[in-house]
Amino acid sequence: MLLPPGVGAWARYELGGDRLRGFNELYLAVVQEEFLQGKRCLWYESTLSGKKTALTLKMLLPADSLLELDPQRVIFKLGNAPAVELGPGMRELGALFGSSLGLGFDPEELINSIDDLLNGGSAVRVMNDEAYTINGKKLQVNHFLVETSGAGKLRLWLSADAPFFSLVKMHTKDTRVQLLDWGYTGASSKLGDSNQPLDLRGLLRSLGRNRER
Repeated sequence: MLLPPGVGAWARYELGGDRLRGFNELYLAVVQEEFLQGKRCLWYESTLSGKKTALTLKMLLPADSLLELDPQRVIFKLGNAPAVELGPGMRELGALFGSSLGLGFDPEELINSIDDLLNGGSAVRVMNDEAYTINGKKLQVNHFLVETSGAGKLRLWLSADAPFFSLVKMHTKDTRVQLLDWGYTGASSKLGDSNQPLDLRGLLRSLGRNRER
């Protein structure tokens, strides 16, 4: 069973493929713990960056709901625009939209595939085990070929030492993700505490300008 990363954990991934819309790096971090109505929650932050722009999504998720997007709060920042907080009616849509906009795949399906694989429920072919050294850090990695309903065949390289979903490397038909560096402490937030309510028209205009470049 997948367990949530600890507070302070971070990972940086290189992105490649035809569906990534100009983004070439992904930064994941757990930047803070918060208790909401007595429930332990974690602030997850993901930043997709490229030569022209960056997109940061910050979500407050229950610590026990790792395998589904059930955000209690969502903050979204695109490029140099101010960070905005999505209202209750848009949180789940915004989380899914922001996560998949640059990745070219549904991250929730990936996480569910990994959890299903670890519990022996996927159509999976076990490949060879491999030893990796990434930025001077050694990992023992298991290589799998997984059949999914939505993304087709996934090649996954997983390690218990990787802090986010055990993911070291992933290949799909259109996307490549590879771990560049990671740590269990020292996560840094790309967003401050200041944000404002969502201006949907302004956000759509900003998205349109970025796509035209």
